Amino acid sequence: MAEFVPEALSALQKKITAMLSPDTPEATASEYFTDLQMVSGLVMITWPKARSTAPGVDARRTDLVLASRQDPSHSLHVSTPPQDARACASILLAADAILSAADLRTALAPLAPVENRTRSGIDPKRHRSWDSTFRRYQDDCSERFRNAAEYLVSTHRRHGRGGSRLPHRGLDYGPQHVPAFLPLEWAEAHLGAFIAAFSMPVLRRTTSAFLVRRALGKSTADAAEFLGLGIAGNGLGTRITSWARRQGTPEAYERALDAIAAELTSAPLIDYRHRRESLADWTLPPDSWHQIAARLERRRSPRYVSDDRARLAVTAYIWTRVTHGETQFAPCPPEARHTPEHEAAWSRVRYDIGHWLKQNKQPYYQQMKPLLDAYADQLIHVIDTERSGRQLARSLAK
Repeated sequence: MAEFVPEALSALQKKITAMLSPDTPEATASEYFTDLQMVSGLVMITWPKARSTAPGVDARRTDLVLASRQDPSHSLHVSTPPQDARACASILLAADAILSAADLRTALAPLAPVENRTRSGIDPKRHRSWDSTFRRYQDDCSERFRNAAEYLVSTHRRHGRGGSRLPHRGLDYGPQHVPAFLPLEWAEAHLGAFIAAFSMPVLRRTTSAFLVRRALGKSTADAAEFLGLGIAGNGLGTRITSWARRQGTPEAYERALDAIAAELTSAPLIDYRHRRESLADWTLPPDSWHQIAARLERRRSPRYVSDDRARLAVTAYIWTRVTHGETQFAPCPPEARHTPEHEAAWSRVRYDIGHWLKQNKQPYYQQMKPLLDAYADQLIHVIDTERSGRQLARSLAK
């Protein structure tokens, strides 16, 4: 044992002895040893990634021992410690060093499956074996380890082998509380590291989908469908996480999601799904549009849109205000669904008017915008406070 660092081994031995003493609460000791077992399994799967956390040990011997475990016959026993005492000591030292890190999630980041499965070429069977062990013992792990592993080892939390992803534990929000288009101020505050590589709309849309996936489970495609994005969702966010890995910060996007989730839960939670469902077939009533139009001073302009096309187009603008969605995902009003020509005309005009309203530079639409915003605020109050479906239907029709 002369090749090992006596201080490191001695410290670990004293720690284990202390955990087994009557002075240590049984739950604390049990959680520590379960955590140690789980992290040791990840260390063995991903070795030599964790070698640097156990400096001075017989790394070469550990390399040889763990290399032999790559044989398929060992693939279902990845959490079983090797019989070689020196290799076992290396693994335990590395695992304990990771568990002792002040920032456990960052320490676990190099062992995350998103790294292993896409870059290391490790046999997926070995991950499934760890997955099985994690599912069996996750309730016996410490809350600290569960919280850290939840995000970085989240692909292991599934309904059975090959099943869908499970929701994260202990969230203070539900999927219905996530706006389909992340507020711009949150994106600017927490996604600055990604803006140089990705457009702001992509970041805002993708981040909302990832927040929903945390609460809903399943896949990003399911999250996109839940948000009504009207896109398949396949690969949604893959470019962002891949880019973060190439920068050497695979956990960066998850940390940004943490900060945005904190923003979400620090404010009153809003049921955006209920708002979307309430407005799925709603159109701004003609009487309401006439009252708004009557207050506008009409000026000749190539940007002026008359007749009922404007009413249907501003319906989409009001929808985006109420639901915090994007114009491109606004539902087509029933009046425009009859023919493809009508739907195409509505789609074109909604983008034009939505752009002029958001630009807020044309006098005619400068007059219109505060009136539509005030109407949207009234609609929000109705949707969020009305309890009777019949009352809600009457209120939205006014």
